[in-house]
Amino acid sequence: SLESSEGKVLSRDTVLFAKEKHFEFAEPKLRVEAADAGDRFVVRVCSEAFARHVELDLAGADCVFGDNYFDLSAGEEKRIEVVKDRLSRELTLDEFRQMLKVRSIYDIEQRQ
Repeated sequence: SLESSEGKVLSRDTVLFAKEKHFEFAEPKLRVEAADAGDRFVVRVCSEAFARHVELDLAGADCVFGDNYFDLSAGEEKRIEVVKDRLSRELTLDEFRQMLKVRSIYDIEQRQ
């Protein structure tokens, strides 16, 4: 991880000791929660197993995620913010939850 002088993670990468096409990913069993924090929505993503290339998307609206493409280790929680002013349209928490899509490499491989 690359961290700022304040201890904030600026960049992080995961190294696999095999090519991804030869790596057998376990089902990560992602858990996703979204909450309303006033001027923003806060999304928390947890994984039971290593999750490679977790991707967040909002179907039917545009937004800017604080981070929308990352790896998660087993048991790790990632907190992502979406500032409401940066949404393409106003959404309630229920609408946001319904439109939020989360997937990882495991999900993509299962479709092939």
